[in-house]
Amino acid sequence: MSRVEIRKLSVTAHDDIENLLPVICELMKECGSTELNLEESHGSEDFLIILDQLIRRHQVKLRNLNLSYGENINFTQLATIISNDLTYLSLVNSHLQSKDFVALQLKNSKLQYLDISYNQLDEECMTALPALLCKDKAVTLIMKGCDLTPEEMRAFQSFASIEVENLDLSYNTDMEPIGLKEVGCFVRKHNTKNVRLSACELDEDSLISLNKGLGIHELHSLDLSRNPGISSCYKTLTKVLCNSRVEEFNLSNCKMLSMQIRNLSEETGKRCATLKAIDLSDSNRTIVDVEYVNSIQSFVRYNPECREVKLVLPRFSGEDRKTLRNQLYSPCNGIFSE
Repeated sequence: MSRVEIRKLSVTAHDDIENLLPVICELMKECGSTELNLEESHGSEDFLIILDQLIRRHQVKLRNLNLSYGENINFTQLATIISNDLTYLSLVNSHLQSKDFVALQLKNSKLQYLDISYNQLDEECMTALPALLCKDKAVTLIMKGCDLTPEEMRAFQSFASIEVENLDLSYNTDMEPIGLKEVGCFVRKHNTKNVRLSACELDEDSLISLNKGLGIHELHSLDLSRNPGISSCYKTLTKVLCNSRVEEFNLSNCKMLSMQIRNLSEETGKRCATLKAIDLSDSNRTIVDVEYVNSIQSFVRYNPECREVKLVLPRFSGEDRKTLRNQLYSPCNGIFSE
């Protein structure tokens, strides 16, 4: 009988996880698993010691580990596990403190993906963070909802020669314009290509500061969704898009009015923005009117390089969806997606 291969094994929301670890590691060995999800699972402070011992005994090649929402994490032992060629680590809401980052100092980390969202990160944490990341490959860094302030963003600059290809700072609402400038500087310094700043309570001053920090730096994608404070800032938005030659832009759920969409369409058209895809979804919109349809169509007219306009409108009735589809999709060669 041929072996069944299971790349990822998930054992979540278990209150006595160490008693299951022998079975988990045997299964991982038999199925060739390299990814282990223990999200919301709890055990004693020794459970990572037991996991490390069992991984070594069964010669499991653990590459991805999710300990999000866990308790009693032994960060010294976690450092040992990371040093064994771990490339993916998720520690969402794991009560990280600066002393834990001290325990996680590594010389040759292979981590290319780190999610430490919803932990209260101070300046010491931000300064110690680079030692956790791979130095010779591009990495993904996710720090959503960490209550980052301008001081923490300034400490962000302590990163050495690390290429952070993907950066997600969504749901950080205390960064202020000066913090956004630090974000832009970080992005430029570390050659970041994909940036997410969703639900950061951005306004025009934030955009101006972000643009100053970015300078002339090319981005592949920029997510500014769920920031209603920027809905009328079409000129500043266009400057950011043009200076960074953004190809994919997420402006969903910014509560944009039809006229604001049209203004942005015209402005990006004038400035020769390089947009190839835009998300203008709106979870609050309930009706379709002629002005709205025309404003959406104007984006295609003024931005001929834009080949995808995403519209997710969950509050529309079936009849409204049909009307919108008939008015938009046929004349625009199907570049709209839902």
